[in-house]
Amino acid sequence: MNFSEFISTLEETLVDYCRVDLLEGKMIFVVEDGDIYSDNLDLKGKIADQFDDGGIRQAILENHLDRLTFKDFVKTLMECGVVSYTIHLSGRKVIYFGKHGDCVYENLRSKPDAVRPPALGTSTVQ
Repeated sequence: MNFSEFISTLEETLVDYCRVDLLEGKMIFVVEDGDIYSDNLDLKGKIADQFDDGGIRQAILENHLDRLTFKDFVKTLMECGVVSYTIHLSGRKVIYFGKHGDCVYENLRSKPDAVRPPALGTSTVQ
């Protein structure tokens, strides 16, 4: 499974929000009706002291090109100093956090059949 497939699984199970804590090795899921679930991660390795913004962006790119498994993606994030990340499915964003408040965010790809809401100043006229 890669990260994109993981996101699809979250969407299929009606998860609205997912927080992944790499320090504790735990995932916390909040579903659309407000129920909260958690699961443990089997993590190996250590989290780097320095937050590597460029390395995280490269891992995101590799993920978009389907070159990394979910496990390899998480390992790379740890090597780049990520301590946690939050997936906001309704807002279509992932925010990656470092030890010192550093962060990088990623816009998630739209669902294949989704209609994007028009941005301010744009038109949907065809």
